[in-house]
Amino acid sequence: VFNIPPDASELAEAQDGKPGPSALRQGTNDFGNAYYDGPQPPVGHGVHHYHFRLAALDVPSLSVPGQAGVQSVWKEAQKHALEQAELVGTYAR
Repeated sequence: VFNIPPDASELAEAQDGKPGPSALRQGTNDFGNAYYDGPQPPVGHGVHHYHFRLAALDVPSLSVPGQAGVQSVWKEAQKHALEQAELVGTYAR
């Protein structure tokens, strides 16, 4: 998810990231979808790591197309990052 307004205190459930009144967008994930798919490691494949990155930027929005790949979004965000944090979650089935 990118272009979150700086005054946002929450994200609406089922936010679709499509063009509209909000600048909020979602990048295309590893499954090729522009929405959250949740963790889906193969059964019996062991623990998988899921990285959630947050960056405070010096611009109000990124100049990447909506539904751009996550790597393209993060590359552009790195150019404007003032601070950043990462949360790593794990999951196995």
